[in-house]
Amino acid sequence: MPHIFNIAAQVVLANFTAFFDTILSFVDNIRQFSILGSIVYGYFIHFATKNDEIGTKSLKNNIMIYSFDIFDTVIGRRVQKPTDIFRLVSARLLEQHPEIPRDVAENFHDLRRKAEADARKASSAEDINFDDIYDQLAKTCSLSKEQRDFLQMFEFRLELENTRPIRANDRMVHDLLAKGERVIFISDMYLQSKYIKQLLAKASPVFADLPLYVSNECGLMKQTGSLFKYVLKQENIRPEELVHRGDNPVADLEMPRSLGILTDFYDRSTPSHWD
Repeated sequence: MPHIFNIAAQVVLANFTAFFDTILSFVDNIRQFSILGSIVYGYFIHFATKNDEIGTKSLKNNIMIYSFDIFDTVIGRRVQKPTDIFRLVSARLLEQHPEIPRDVAENFHDLRRKAEADARKASSAEDINFDDIYDQLAKTCSLSKEQRDFLQMFEFRLELENTRPIRANDRMVHDLLAKGERVIFISDMYLQSKYIKQLLAKASPVFADLPLYVSNECGLMKQTGSLFKYVLKQENIRPEELVHRGDNPVADLEMPRSLGILTDFYDRSTPSHWD
């Protein structure tokens, strides 16, 4: 009798696996024709790999690495917009640092944005870094080296102060690591890795030790696709062996999808980004 039950179980499992593979093939096909299809496929992959009891050997074995965007995906800010940090800098400077020229403190938000824009115009690289921006700001505002360095670190301290982990994705990264999966971070950002790792460590100490590919250091960006190509080469994997999760419709969805990379889009409109 036990032998009969074993045979029956094998038949059921075989039929279920065939059915699952059919569904996978269908979802894979629809992702080729629409962004919605790609989103469905991304969530299907997340569900399949999250539940080990489902027989997804062919799918799971194909995925080698899970990559995550950082800002507004793994960590968020207390402010409405990233540039609102510059308004906080301005207010703190006026309150606490009279040694900084008043016109710079009062107009820091606009001056900082212009310095970044000007630095980008002057650069031939795909991206610029934090130092490039402050070199431009110092030039525009005739700052001394001491003032320049102080303002740069002051901005970063407020950035660090106002970041918080986005719990849903924080948990997802930890779950993948607990299962022994390889997780990496890929970011289009002017902050160098030495700064980003401090922000990641605040969210979770283990994050600071994960591989990080940042646009300003690689000289390549996600939004052009070149950073994804670089990552694939460095990690020695095929596009279909990478699953990327992020919040930007172009840099984290359309671009990787166009390269054949699997995508798991994070919708920032979801409530409760952080606790």
